[in-house]
Amino acid sequence: MELEEVLSEGDSEDEVDDEVADFEELRRLGNFDNVTNAEKKFMHMWNSFIRKQQAVLAWLSIIAHHNKDKKAGEKLISVVDVVKEHWATYGRNFFSRYDYEECESEGANKMVAYLRETASKSKTGDKF
Repeated sequence: MELEEVLSEGDSEDEVDDEVADFEELRRLGNFDNVTNAEKKFMHMWNSFIRKQQAVLAWLSIIAHHNKDKKAGEKLISVVDVVKEHWATYGRNFFSRYDYEECESEGANKMVAYLRETASKSKTGDKF
């Protein structure tokens, strides 16, 4: 598998997370009355840039950790290696963020009760 396949946009939830972050940020920036629209746009672009830099730094930290004991000239562990190892251990999964700010409490409480009941009855190796 090539690096481009691992990091392809079609196989990522990053776009959804960026959309949520953008929405939340624009909502917060809208509350500033003493800031011009141009200033709000600049702050939004700056914060988007910083979010992307944080993602890059997170991957660099992961790669640095995996390669910390390598000697000069040894093959370094790549992003592809890390992802393949993760998939071999945990399966091919992803993280999605959902905001539940405006859910009715009754339905949310029923869902949590169902999840707790299901988890309490499960045995090691059960698949859901």
